Amino acid sequence: MPTTLENVFYQDHAVKLDPACLIEYNMNDLIDGISVSNVEVDSGYTSDAAYRAQITHKDYSTRPHGADVSYQSDGPIPFKKLFPLESVVQTMRPSSCGIKYSIPGIGDNLSVGTGGDVPQKYNSVPYPTDKPRIYYPGISNAYKYWVGAKNKNIALKVTYKHDSTSWTASKKSGSIPVGNKHALANKIVIKFEKYHSKPTSAWVSITKSNGEVVSNVALTLTDFGAGWNGEVAIYYNGTTWSKNEPTSYSNTQEIKSIQLNALVPQGITPSADIGVIEISARLVKDISSDLISMSINQSSSADDGSALPVGIVNSNTLEMSLANYSQFSSTLIPQVYERTITSFDSTKLYLVKNALLTPFFKIYHPGGAIDTTSSPYDKNLQGEFYIDTYQISEHGDYTITALDGSKQLMDTFCPDILCKDFPSITVIMRLLDSVGFTKYNFNIKKVDGVDGVDGTDDSITNLNHWWTQDTQTVWEALQELCKDSQTNAFFDKNGVLQIYTRNAIYDTSREIDWQFTQSQDGGVLPNIISFSKNEIPSSNSVKVLWQTPISSTYIGGGSALWTSPAYSLSAGGLGEDITAGGITGESEEFLINLYTIDPYSKIESFYSYNGFVLIDSEIIEYDAIGYQYVKKNGDPVGNVWITSASDLNQYRSDSKPGAADFNKYQETAFFKPNGKYRIKKDSYGKLVGRGALGTKAIAHYTLEESKAKKWTVREVIF
Repeated sequence: MPTTLENVFYQDHAVKLDPACLIEYNMNDLIDGISVSNVEVDSGYTSDAAYRAQITHKDYSTRPHGADVSYQSDGPIPFKKLFPLESVVQTMRPSSCGIKYSIPGIGDNLSVGTGGDVPQKYNSVPYPTDKPRIYYPGISNAYKYWVGAKNKNIALKVTYKHDSTSWTASKKSGSIPVGNKHALANKIVIKFEKYHSKPTSAWVSITKSNGEVVSNVALTLTDFGAGWNGEVAIYYNGTTWSKNEPTSYSNTQEIKSIQLNALVPQGITPSADIGVIEISARLVKDISSDLISMSINQSSSADDGSALPVGIVNSNTLEMSLANYSQFSSTLIPQVYERTITSFDSTKLYLVKNALLTPFFKIYHPGGAIDTTSSPYDKNLQGEFYIDTYQISEHGDYTITALDGSKQLMDTFCPDILCKDFPSITVIMRLLDSVGFTKYNFNIKKVDGVDGVDGTDDSITNLNHWWTQDTQTVWEALQELCKDSQTNAFFDKNGVLQIYTRNAIYDTSREIDWQFTQSQDGGVLPNIISFSKNEIPSSNSVKVLWQTPISSTYIGGGSALWTSPAYSLSAGGLGEDITAGGITGESEEFLINLYTIDPYSKIESFYSYNGFVLIDSEIIEYDAIGYQYVKKNGDPVGNVWITSASDLNQYRSDSKPGAADFNKYQETAFFKPNGKYRIKKDSYGKLVGRGALGTKAIAHYTLEESKAKKWTVREVIF
């Protein structure tokens, strides 16, 4: 928030403001049969193929009815599946660049560069903002974009409607796609993947519905400068198209096609290419005059009933009531969008799912940045929301319920992902990148004013293995990740998914965004109207998760969909000293005497073959239980490690039955737990079980007195 605007709220006794809202339609989502053509023919991509075949096809880029073009091809033409041209007109494209293909043989590709061009490992914390997230092209990738041929200029043309009768005939035959209406637009969005070659120059050619070329907007290197996020936006101001955003979106044009021309840089070794993410026509309308009421529910932490405000990913909601009456027509001004309409009406407000709503407040004050009238004002954004549901009455009243960016994640299923030894926040990054969602930001606890790196923010959980399920949405997977790693995430007023680690959200050294006062403090007026405090007890907080059983109309046919596995908690006395971790002679096992808890207890070992133990302040992870073992022929083997029920059955069947009188006072079975537990190692033989779950490995000692006397039950007299 600008300082001048802050002072308005801090120092003024009365603030004048108006609620306002813009709605933005992506024409690529509303028009069927959009065609995309490329001047470069397939041979430009397959010139290096070892096996070539003569191919003849129809080229529709030069004339509506198509012309026969012959070229050499390698048959399947896999690049069309890896880098599909139609991806540039798909909806829900990334808001910025940075998710980049790793393509061998491209000179400016950061995966083969040196020095500052070498990409960071995907599982680094935090991932640098000046590097792309490198991944491999694949047919099954959820997110794809288009890449031009090596060392070739590009000329892409997006056509929304073809007016030629020959094209209409082709549409009926189903041989080529034909848009069913022109695009109504006042904004054009072009997105590049900037980590490919930046064009030396480019221009956008816009053709009206009558075939007239109305604008050629030039783009130069200054448009692709430092800090560029890959996007170029062009606006219609009522007279011309330009790169300057208008203060009013009241003017529109019917568009037949958009053509993007870009020149590839020359002299790059071994070669250069240009990546294009999106070409789209947009219609932006101001619906502020229709607003009756607007309610935004924004939440940045857990609800009041939770013990900790972490592990929750919240979805903000927008509720709007609007009205727009027509005195001169029986046709309602707001109407549900039907894909079968033949043309758009600029006077209508179309209700359609996934249309973007941007609510904001106009806050009037003398220092306002927007001064189109005698009342300058600042725009205070309240978020970005996508229409989810809507209702409209016969009188022109309508209500809208919209969700923030979570709606895209709720509507998208998880692609196949497997992560090994990834920090939890980089797993989140990998998951979001995989579906082309780039509008997120990580907040990691800072140490001495520097962004946290590996080892400084110890609340970042490391996941040994994590994978997706194809029946789960990205939103559901994100919820589970945040809950398991105690991470908080929410969408801010700019539509950015802010992700906080546990340490970051509890960091008291963060700067204060807003100051609340009960009495006047200098020039700051009191701004607390009421205050209430609610203490939430968390020491004994227990959350129970359950799942209902399946129901059945058949007698006896009901069965549980899922049954919770048994979890156990045991305790005992330490039987041998344990050395500190990280030194020579480090303990590789430990001894626990369970029978010391209760002289009447028959428990001889933990219930699980692997798990965790808490000794003092250290958590140790074990992966096997020790058993004493004597073979059937009487040969003593000593200790064997049991890691599963199958191991238990194997050694039990091979052991000598019965028990031996070892010390004349107690019979001991030839095969039984001996109280030892093996500390977990990794595949290289390194002990990784010490200091588990963020604890510190220290030495642990036993008292000789407790060894001799064991533990006894203490009598309690009431």
